[in-house]
Amino acid sequence: PYISGPEYQILDNDGHQDGGSDMTSAAALYGLYATDTTAPKPVGEWNTTRIVVDGNHVEHWLNGKKVVDCELGSDDWNERVQNSKFATWEPFGKNAKGHIVLQDHGDLVWFRNIKLRQL
Repeated sequence: PYISGPEYQILDNDGHQDGGSDMTSAAALYGLYATDTTAPKPVGEWNTTRIVVDGNHVEHWLNGKKVVDCELGSDDWNERVQNSKFATWEPFGKNAKGHIVLQDHGDLVWFRNIKLRQL
């Protein structure tokens, strides 16, 4: 799924190597849109998040703060993809429908109260 699906990054900014960059830290649209690295709560506290996808419009929210706002397929999106590791991944960000995937890279993560709503 990572070859086609844009990623909402979930990690501990202080404990993971990707946490050092605002492009790959918690709540970033991984590698494409930076986030506010001050938005996550400290380790041991629950964060709240929202991912809103309305057509091609995507928003990432973390603890009540909008931290990413972009439009899939826009000139800005296409330029960012072309200048990223995703440039040669043909299906990346192009599927109108798909699956929601929760993945990890060997670190522990906990989820609670996950709700999906169709807009």
